[in-house]
Amino acid sequence: MNVSNTNRRRIGESIRNWLHILDSVPGWREWKKSHVAHVLFYDDPLPSSEVFEKEFNLDPQLEGQRNVIVLYLELLATLDDLKQVEWYFRRYPFGGTPVSHAQHLKFCCELYFGKFYQFKERLKKLSAAVKKSSPDHLHEFGTLIREFEKRFKPEISARNIINHHKSFDDVTLDRILVLGLASKDSFKEKNL
Repeated sequence: MNVSNTNRRRIGESIRNWLHILDSVPGWREWKKSHVAHVLFYDDPLPSSEVFEKEFNLDPQLEGQRNVIVLYLELLATLDDLKQVEWYFRRYPFGGTPVSHAQHLKFCCELYFGKFYQFKERLKKLSAAVKKSSPDHLHEFGTLIREFEKRFKPEISARNIINHHKSFDDVTLDRILVLGLASKDSFKEKNL
């Protein structure tokens, strides 16, 4: 087992142990069950105010720890999303629809670049939550965030251009679009 898997396993065990502590807080399980029940049995997109009227107040230390765990899990989810984008690039499920191959790949590229930015922002939030929850921690997130920004600068820059300036543009995608249009025209000419 490599170091990464060992660390991930240890973190998972720590989270499970922490959840047992959270479950021992009087009223927590019942409060959480009411929220889960609402999600399962009601289909309202925005729950009524009485559903979440009574927020559960954890003590500040537990609330800080909960926030760190939630942000860590969101960071892992973003990493998993980034890994799954590969499948979107490989599959073109839109045959016979108005979505062209080039358009599909353009959306995949925009999704891909956006996930790098999302990861960076979630890493910043996790850093702030760890600092707030445990001011004496020894983790140096600043260096990690700067290294991430440096290593993935092209992807983050592309995302910023797409979101703030202009649509994604790539010569290879343009070639795919032109070839797709040319093949449709030649197909139409043969079937006249």
